[in-house]
Amino acid sequence: MPKLVLIETISQFKHQYIVEIDDDEPISHALDHWIMNHDTTDFEELSQHHLGEIDFSNRVVTMEELKKISEDNQENGIFTNDIERVIQRRK
Repeated sequence: MPKLVLIETISQFKHQYIVEIDDDEPISHALDHWIMNHDTTDFEELSQHHLGEIDFSNRVVTMEELKKISEDNQENGIFTNDIERVIQRRK
């Protein structure tokens, strides 16, 4: 009987931003500004580069566990309720 294996990964990106500061200000002020504002829509990145994806966890799950994981994800606004669509079946 086939098994369902849940593989969890982290995807990493390198982002670059430009912050202008006064000549007499320490560089740390630029970082402070980025920390306080980078998640706003008016803070644009200079570039973005995908560094890769790292798997950090894997385990066999039942369909019931997978449904529960999917429900939890939906409560957090993530993913789909169409579990069959996301199962990768080897041919």
